Amino acid sequence: MPHLPQRHPLLLIACLASAALSACGGPAEQSAPPAHQSTSTAATPAASPTPTATPRASRPSTTEKVDCKKLKCIALTYDDGPSPLTPKLLKAFTDRKATATLFMLGNAAETYPKTVKQAHEQGFEIANHTYDHQAISGLSDAKVAWEVSKTNTALTRITGVQPTLMRPPYAARTSRTDTVVGTHGLAVVVWHNSPEDWVAGHNTASVITKLTVQRASRNAILLMHDIHPWTVDAAAPTIDALQKQGYTLVTVSQLLGRTTPGKVYPAA
Repeated sequence: MPHLPQRHPLLLIACLASAALSACGGPAEQSAPPAHQSTSTAATPAASPTPTATPRASRPSTTEKVDCKKLKCIALTYDDGPSPLTPKLLKAFTDRKATATLFMLGNAAETYPKTVKQAHEQGFEIANHTYDHQAISGLSDAKVAWEVSKTNTALTRITGVQPTLMRPPYAARTSRTDTVVGTHGLAVVVWHNSPEDWVAGHNTASVITKLTVQRASRNAILLMHDIHPWTVDAAAPTIDALQKQGYTLVTVSQLLGRTTPGKVYPAA
């Protein structure tokens, strides 16, 4: 999504410079953003941290039924990982018996498979964010199919579970791409709101926490990125603040219930 990892400084500069534009994030159907290079992992990435066992009783469950008609639910979502920062994010959630949905890039998942496995085993929902972060609205049907199927294969191989949700980078999607995504058993998920953690001036944990809490609402899906240190540092205080306000943090699937492949959520 709109985000440019620290391990790609040129991309971060480009994204910050264009923060006012929808290329760095916007609602559902829109034209493709200006081209910029993929968020592929560097050639010599840091080794993926070894997963730390979490007591089973403290693990949130992505399959546990949650009645969001009665509870004050919210779904925090994180795009572009996994990254070397992701284990810290996972700990912030599991320490607080909360959960989230991680929209992962296929190439990053292949680079950090232990982190993917750790997230899955700790009860986080693992979802598809394409293989190399291209705006699929400008791609051919065959290329869109490749992006989602290659990522599905990578994530399924690591976790043993087929993803059911997909988020198009930059929310750049059309009814045509929705149909292609749907043929791979994936619903299309965008978002309601975001602290816009890619925008200049939003690059501190205190700002991200403040904006996330301000922009939170019942049954909302919020967009963030686990490639930014300020966002990951904000996770613990953000969860604490939301829980203090009575929110139950859930996965997208827990919030939405059964989804339909090819359908867009939330509805445009």
